[in-house]
Amino acid sequence: MKIALKQSPVPRVSIISPSFTRTDMLHSCLRSLEMHMPEGVSYETIVVLNEVKESVAAELRENVTGVKYARSPINLGVAGAGNRGRSLACGEFLLLLHDDTEVLPGFLQPLLETAAANPQAGAVGSMVLFPDGKLQNVGSILWQNGVTARPWLGDVPDAADFSLPVAVDYCGTCSVLVRMSAWDEIGGLDEEYYPAYYVDVDLCTFLRNNRYTVLCEPRSQVHHHRGASSSLRFQEFLKVRNRKRFVQKWAAFLEQQEPQVINSLDAIERAKARAIPSAKRSQEKQSENCTRTDASEFDVVRQEREHFARALDLLRNQNEELCSTIDEIEDEVRNLRTSFKSLQESIAKTAQ
Repeated sequence: MKIALKQSPVPRVSIISPSFTRTDMLHSCLRSLEMHMPEGVSYETIVVLNEVKESVAAELRENVTGVKYARSPINLGVAGAGNRGRSLACGEFLLLLHDDTEVLPGFLQPLLETAAANPQAGAVGSMVLFPDGKLQNVGSILWQNGVTARPWLGDVPDAADFSLPVAVDYCGTCSVLVRMSAWDEIGGLDEEYYPAYYVDVDLCTFLRNNRYTVLCEPRSQVHHHRGASSSLRFQEFLKVRNRKRFVQKWAAFLEQQEPQVINSLDAIERAKARAIPSAKRSQEKQSENCTRTDASEFDVVRQEREHFARALDLLRNQNEELCSTIDEIEDEVRNLRTSFKSLQESIAKTAQ
């Protein structure tokens, strides 16, 4: 069944959705946009196809109209795809929307209303739900050690418990509205977080460091098929790898964050409270030390060349970790054999 999206020549919102290799989830994402985008908001949709075969891309173009397409033979990752999408975008706001996300009715207006009511907000994120309607996230905590966490302890609260926008450390890029001027002020997404994980944490940290606030708007809701595109082992590898980069980059900023205390509700409440003063500070003069982007100067060839190098580096890192894990397993096996042999000898002596 074909999908027809409305593409405004003068959009207020530019939706950027990256898709990696497979496009089945992307169809569901775009279908939800077709069904639930409000009539009164002008928008454009930009799909960045990473490592998607040309035959698949051609079929997508035929069946989904009203979309700007960008295709890369190299996986640009979440950040690279976001920056490529921004180079084609014309809106006042960018809406980052992962292809494994489906928007729910009325999701966009609350984001725009909250952004309009809070001009100091650089980004406004949606409440994120699992496909079964269970709460997945409503903004997140960034601890002093760079570890991230959900803003509650114990049982997952009911989504209905949240109704008002609140300042948070960061919102995930599965559905977040970013002010275009703020995006350009910080230079977009950091493509060194390749191919995924900590892109959203870095984006929101950069915004907060530049005196913007980050808000979560629970009236805006999406379904997110969390981690549907990669294995749990690979996800954990990327999280550890990219957290190291994040901690090095933002060492001074992290000193202001709350120290992590496992299973401490008090620590969680203190961490949530720390995000609120940043909203007050954000009314101060914006930082002059920032990198600005010029979409007309975006170099597609350079970007793909750099990401090819990142992909090779990632494979080397994975291979090194695999070899290290194998060495550890072999050591454990040797130790077990030695222990088993000693046990056999002990049993033999006892039997004599």
